[in-house]
Amino acid sequence: MGFSSQHPGGAQFVLADGSVHFLSEDIDQTLHEHLSTMADGTPVGRF
Repeated sequence: MGFSSQHPGGAQFVLADGSVHFLSEDIDQTLHEHLSTMADGTPVGRF
């Protein structure tokens, strides 16, 4: 199952640093996995 939201085109996510980001439903699957995995050591840079 993926994420879902009533926002058209994506969803709001709260990250561990307390920041909130709107992520598109078209987000690259690899980037989404890196953002969703805790402490995997992979830097994701700006998104």
